[in-house]
This record gives sequence, C-alpha cells and structure tokens, in this order.
Amino acid sequence: MRKLAVMFLSIFVFLSACSNTEQPKEQESLLKQSWKDIEAEAKNTTVRMFMWGGDDGINRYMDEWVAPRLKKEYGITFERVPMDTSDGYK
Repeated sequence: MRKLAVMFLSIFVFLSACSNTEQPKEQESLLKQSWKDIEAEAKNTTVRMFMWGGDDGINRYMDEWVAPRLKKEYGITFERVPMDTSDGYK
C-alpha cells in the first residue's frame, strides 16, 4: 500500500512538473489540499503514461500490478502508452 502511494505521488508530481499552466494559483491551492481531497479529486479519472514499451517485465508490472491497484484503491484508470525511443525525436 505504501509503495503504491509513493508511486502514485511520484507519477502525480512528475506529470504536474511536465504541465505548463498560466495559473500558478491552481498549483498553490493544490499544495494546500489534504491528501484525502487529492484522492477524491483523482477518483474516476484516467492517467496516461507515455513510456518506453520495450521491456516486457516493466510493461507487465505496470499493466498487471500498478493499473489494477490504482483502479481498486483510488478509482483511477491507468493507461500505459508504449513509445519507441525514436518517437520522442520526431
């Protein structure tokens, strides 16, 4: 459970860092929210993770361990979007 929470928080922080918003007040309000409020806001949403799809072990871990737990414990649909490394350079 703790590993999942850390992983979820890491994904959330990573995706937040990748976003470009013109409203920093939204980010500030997010930092002031309780974890319970963040979980409630995330429920019934979809997270898409674009990642290298070339490692069967990692793919299986994300698809068979991470995705079901995010769905069961947080109501979040996880979609792994496989990418080839060369896709990032186009």
